[in-house]
Amino acid sequence: MKRDTLSKVENFMRHGLATKLRHDLKKLRITKEADIECCIYYHLRRTLPADGRWTLLARKYAIKTGHYVDLLVLRKKRPRLAIEIKWNRKRMPGKDRKSLNKALRRMRVNKAYFVSVGPDISRTNYHDTPKTPNEKNRLHEVPVGLALSSASAARELKRWKMQRNLLGRNMRVGKAAMKKFWIN
Repeated sequence: MKRDTLSKVENFMRHGLATKLRHDLKKLRITKEADIECCIYYHLRRTLPADGRWTLLARKYAIKTGHYVDLLVLRKKRPRLAIEIKWNRKRMPGKDRKSLNKALRRMRVNKAYFVSVGPDISRTNYHDTPKTPNEKNRLHEVPVGLALSSASAARELKRWKMQRNLLGRNMRVGKAAMKKFWIN
């Protein structure tokens, strides 16, 4: 069961996570990088067994690498997966690649993942990073976009961005009135 569970989690990271994040993106649960981290944390916690052997840490500073890792999955207190997250990036930045490579070498994680989520990302405009032989089966990129149909993509993207702005800079004020009391 040890290797079987790790295989299931790795398969979920490469295939199932993208579907769940795309759904969260369409439902406006994701509007910036911190939301991506929360959603991935939530989906991974539901995927990992609750037997106490698995731990999921967010924004963990790894002394061995000298970098913060956005999400780190541990089994029996040993790092197994390292995940770096970016909002709306069409390729993996060099800093994140360096951080993930250090996690692979120095922390000896099994796999490292770069997850990029955003409305402007698609399989056609995302540029996969050429990998070295050491990275080939250990460093994976997971681009997630809205996956809009080409016929109405521009209109749907514009509507999505308007809805996102209502949750951000154009947010309405609440209904509560200010209480009138003074503290001297």
